[in-house]
Amino acid sequence: MRCYFAFVTSHPVPVLLLAALLALVPGAFMLRLTRNTTPDAFIPPDEPALAAKHKVDQRFGLTDPIAVGVIRDAEGGIFNSAALQLVQDLTHAIQQLPGVAPGDVISLATESGVYFDENGEPGFERLMKQVPQDAAGLEALKKDVLGYELYRGTLVAADGTAACIVIRLQDDVRAEELYRQLSQLISHFPVRDERLVVAGEPAVRTHMGRAVSDDALRMNLVCPVVMAVLIVLAYRNLRGTILPLCVIAGASALALGTMAAARVPIYIVTNGIFVIIMALSVDNSFHLIGQYYEEQLHLGGRDKARVIIDACMVLWYPMAITSLTDLAGFLGLYLGGMMPPIEYFGLFTCVGVLGALFYVLTVIPAGLMLRPLRLSKVFLREQNAPGSVSHLDLIGRMLARLGEFIFRRRREVLGGGAVVLALATWGASHLVINDARILAFKDHHPLVQASRVLNQHFDGTSTLNIAVSATQKGAFLQPDALRRIEALEAFTETLPYVGGTHSLAGWIKRAHQKMHQEDSAFCIIPDDPSDTRFYLDTLGAAGSPMARSLREVIDPTYTHTN
Repeated sequence: MRCYFAFVTSHPVPVLLLAALLALVPGAFMLRLTRNTTPDAFIPPDEPALAAKHKVDQRFGLTDPIAVGVIRDAEGGIFNSAALQLVQDLTHAIQQLPGVAPGDVISLATESGVYFDENGEPGFERLMKQVPQDAAGLEALKKDVLGYELYRGTLVAADGTAACIVIRLQDDVRAEELYRQLSQLISHFPVRDERLVVAGEPAVRTHMGRAVSDDALRMNLVCPVVMAVLIVLAYRNLRGTILPLCVIAGASALALGTMAAARVPIYIVTNGIFVIIMALSVDNSFHLIGQYYEEQLHLGGRDKARVIIDACMVLWYPMAITSLTDLAGFLGLYLGGMMPPIEYFGLFTCVGVLGALFYVLTVIPAGLMLRPLRLSKVFLREQNAPGSVSHLDLIGRMLARLGEFIFRRRREVLGGGAVVLALATWGASHLVINDARILAFKDHHPLVQASRVLNQHFDGTSTLNIAVSATQKGAFLQPDALRRIEALEAFTETLPYVGGTHSLAGWIKRAHQKMHQEDSAFCIIPDDPSDTRFYLDTLGAAGSPMARSLREVIDPTYTHTN
């Protein structure tokens, strides 16, 4: 290693140019860095669960919607003429928002119900053709709407205290923009005794991703400023400031540029790579520059190159060992991780660790060679105070006394450490893992408040899809299959935290009841598969206003259901 440092100190300019080139080549790729803050990014692309999710979403045309809730806790709930007029007006206003297709907005003002005449001919009628103005009309609308499993707990609260306007998203990229538009719209919309809230999984997802990225951006801007101030205060000269900053820049460009060249996006987790690289770069730089100044306290006739080489020879091995331990830890994340963000965090932090070590052992000694020997003001006081206690000596004496105390009281210190470790272990056993994205926000955040309100009044703001497949076409026209689905649905509703369910069985039972003039005795699965086919063909016909919603629970071949 002495030969290596002799070469670096004898060719400082070429070494610095080579180091700059090694940083600039990968650093040029940093402009290609992209961001991926979606939850799916944490799942390996070949994970069967992710593939199944995408398959189900594609098969049934599923999207996570954004919901606007209209809450009215007063008598009559939402089935009040003024409140229903508000739902209608707000629906029309949302349909006019830029980028929102009118057909993607669902509410009491847009949805229809099915009816059958005396001859069994089907027809469709808007649930709320006009806002009822009398008690009888309001009660009839309430009975009709709550009779549909499709709408109960989704568009209207089961207790009638709230209505929901659902906006289907064609692209999650627009979720945050749409959330802002809706928040602005409801903040200025005229209300009486109603409350308006907006929430939804896409809004939480994109808002959290944006918030985490913004926080990371602020962190990555503030940390270098704070670190630069500390660097200036540490040695109070130009070389002690510029050289550590050059090490930070080189190691960061190497790690982040390599990540960009490999077309790996910035994930929520990998936002921390820069801060880690910066800390390691400054740490090693401080040690080496500090040793360089300490060597000057006892020159003994040595020239500048010899002083720098001796300083490097003292510290290169401990710095290499500590860097290798860091490398082993982060490499463990890459080798043992299952989620791409964690793996890439470990891999490219390893690149940054090696980059920091390389630039410390090249830029620092080469950079020091470009300036004459000169002590930092901090060490100058040490040299000029032979008969008094300097600042550095005072710190050294304090640490020495602490070491002596620990040695004298080693049993007590070990005992105290064991108590602390036991308490920490007990505390760790009470940790609760909760990765719900909504918990990324504080309780007073509008998204948290809105989600809480919607969960109280409706089935829930999060959906779990259970996809069922058969081997034969038309399998889900058979009464036995539908009754098993009905039983599964009933069981699911007994589980904790399940607000409600929605399945093909509910559609069939409601249509069968409608066919028999709302007789509750016919809210059952029909025994004849041809009846079921008739209902589904009617509801799913090209001109049916209910076709799109039906498409979310059954495929056209009646082989797959959700």
